[in-house]
Amino acid sequence: MSTNKIKILIVEDYSRIAEAWSNILTQEGHDVIGICSGEKEGLDVAKELNPDIVLMDINLKEGNGISCTQNLMSSLPNCKVITLSMYNDKKHFEDMFNAGAVGYVTKNSSIKEILNAIEVVLKGGIYICDEMKDI
Repeated sequence: MSTNKIKILIVEDYSRIAEAWSNILTQEGHDVIGICSGEKEGLDVAKELNPDIVLMDINLKEGNGISCTQNLMSSLPNCKVITLSMYNDKKHFEDMFNAGAVGYVTKNSSIKEILNAIEVVLKGGIYICDEMKDI
């Protein structure tokens, strides 16, 4: 039943990437409730639809994922943000966790790793992908 599905919002500036993630997550049984390309749009949609998980890119068409995560945590403190970014450096990693993210997965990660991140953070854990564990 759709009420048991995990509600996921994707905030990503590249539409092809966002659509690919959406298709995969939907095939895995999740409910992708929206795709947004900018900070304001992402915040507005999140406030309206109250997702369980937000997959957040750092670079957005308008604004950025760091401030979007900070604002999202102020408005929806129970929402879980997982960073999904091309950046694999310590600064971006720390910036996103300081903003309130509870997961960090690079775009080099497998879909299995993204699915694992979703499962871990939903259970209250913190997820760091293999690529970022040694930084």
